[in-house]
Amino acid sequence: MSGQAHEPTVQQLDPLGILSGLRLTIVGAALALLYAVVATARDVDAITRPAVATAAVLALAVAGAALALGSNPRFAPFTRNRLVFVLAVALLAHALSAFATWRQNDFVRDDWGPVAIGILLLAAAPFRPWPEILRLGVTAAAVVAALTVVQLPYFVSDAPPIVLVAAAITPVLGMTAASATFCRVLVGSVQEWDGRAARAREADVGRVREGMARSVQQDRVTILNRDVVPFLTEVLGRNAISEEDHERARMIADSIRGVMISEAGRSWLEDLLRQHRQDALLAGIVQEPQVSDPQRVADLMDVEQRSALRALLADLLGTPALQRGSVHVRLTATGRRCDVELSAVLALSRRRARRLVSPYLAVFRTAFDGVRVQRTGQELVLRFSYARH
Repeated sequence: MSGQAHEPTVQQLDPLGILSGLRLTIVGAALALLYAVVATARDVDAITRPAVATAAVLALAVAGAALALGSNPRFAPFTRNRLVFVLAVALLAHALSAFATWRQNDFVRDDWGPVAIGILLLAAAPFRPWPEILRLGVTAAAVVAALTVVQLPYFVSDAPPIVLVAAAITPVLGMTAASATFCRVLVGSVQEWDGRAARAREADVGRVREGMARSVQQDRVTILNRDVVPFLTEVLGRNAISEEDHERARMIADSIRGVMISEAGRSWLEDLLRQHRQDALLAGIVQEPQVSDPQRVADLMDVEQRSALRALLADLLGTPALQRGSVHVRLTATGRRCDVELSAVLALSRRRARRLVSPYLAVFRTAFDGVRVQRTGQELVLRFSYARH
């Protein structure tokens, strides 16, 4: 999928869990900016170019804002280019800060740039793979080291140059290692949980198949009791077969064959909506959700994609604001791409409709490609696509 790396991220594996931790990312970006402001105010006597120092703080604010906005579920997934942009602007802020105190920066340990960069890397842990975080962190540390080497003649410390360089890059490397470790451990934990859940599902396959077989058998018995048994009883009662009986038997056979073919050709999505129609009718609710899937591409979705779509449909079909018969799901395939259009008419304001679907968009943007939401009047239209597996 576009925007996703080969190595999984926490956002991809647990998009709903990321929603609860989003505030920590925003706090991390704010903390980096606060540290830069406090450090700049503390070392104001060493600043020879106040305008450049102000530009440095503003550049870090841009980096933090890019991280906070990029991690918003509305713009998921958080791509590699976004993290590269955040680090590039943060490194620019560090360079501007160094230039603002050029020849007056006596102690490398006072520089706020490496600490701020490390905090931003730590805040980005849930959104990118750990090897990428590690590579970008090391690259950022190399840039910090180069800037430190350039300033070596102006430090008042008698420590060896290698010690000064190490002091400068330690915050970047330390927080990079912490970020990569956190990401790797959390991804491993989620994958282990998924593995246990998959094994549990496999253990239930036999029981599910038995239940499905009983259900199918019950459907067949119902058809027999409703159509076939009365017909045969009538024929046996007359002890004779007429031309009309031949025609009636053919019609019953065609009807049963049509039902069996129709049931065999339904996708999981059609079965889901069919079950909802039956449940709604039993509850006295008139709802007629429709699905158009002539190529049966719904069956090509993976487990995560099916779960996301099933959850959204369940919420839409369960809301009282849904207009009668207004849910339509259309699936088409072009080459290796499958396109989906889900429309629903909701008697809700634009804000309330957005609030209804927003929690699912974070999941959809990590599970599908090209997720787009459109609101025209009371009609809500969600379009997305996925690749054939």
